[in-house]
Amino acid sequence: MSARSEEFRRMWEDHAVRPCDTGVKRLRHPVTGLLTLPYETLTIPTSPDQTIVTYVPEEDTETADRLTMLASGKATTTATVN
Repeated sequence: MSARSEEFRRMWEDHAVRPCDTGVKRLRHPVTGLLTLPYETLTIPTSPDQTIVTYVPEEDTETADRLTMLASGKATTTATVN
């Protein structure tokens, strides 16, 4: 896009990219529906090009309940989620 658009090239050069080490991902699972998962990215000190990303649901939330259901094996494709 940079080759074809001066405006894009200017915007791309001005864009300050920064690491996103923490945040929240929202995923739609085909059985359970929406899962809201806070995450943290951990860098391995001896190998900085490798990272581990952890997703841990907050306690006592619909997401925690839905993940428990998935882990139990009781989730089916006929489950209904509001």
